[in-house]
Amino acid sequence: MLKRKGPKKLLYEFVRYIKDNQDSTIAIRHRLVKLNAEDVDLNGKMYRGRTLMHHAVALNKKNMIRLFIKHGVNPDIADDDFLTPLHLAVMKNFHHAAKELLKHDVDINAGAEFEQTPLHFAAITGNVDLAKMLIDNKADILLIDEKNNYPIDYAIDEKDVRMIQFLLTKQTVDETRMKLIEKIYKEKR
Repeated sequence: MLKRKGPKKLLYEFVRYIKDNQDSTIAIRHRLVKLNAEDVDLNGKMYRGRTLMHHAVALNKKNMIRLFIKHGVNPDIADDDFLTPLHLAVMKNFHHAAKELLKHDVDINAGAEFEQTPLHFAAITGNVDLAKMLIDNKADILLIDEKNNYPIDYAIDEKDVRMIQFLLTKQTVDETRMKLIEKIYKEKR
């Protein structure tokens, strides 16, 4: 008598499969349909609370992200570190994954562990292109995290002139922040 595999085990096997066959969209779709037929929760959490969507984002595969969303995989579930797939895409500077997620109305202002949004992470990593993409898709530039920091505060901390200059085109800052920015500009000359 064959022992039936549990849903968690099937998910883990599927993740291994997609890592080894990431460009086989038809085969992945076929296995996804089989998982659905087995009543496997496609939004089930695995190691460190990661979901199938986290794994698709980690591979930076927009077709896989689109396929998973079409089959009901939720793109807004956070992992054990409170990171949504969009946070992960921004942290890894994966433009394709971020762009695909944004096409599907993900929560662009979701807060991570310290209420940092994907825009906060773009400022921390210094990725102006991703920051622009997020703002163009209605990321709230004036959200503060638990440390009372705006995204521009992280750009100031990192002394990232490009990010500071970009964010200043989108917001005004108080006198204290402006003094810090002017000091950074002087140091960088």
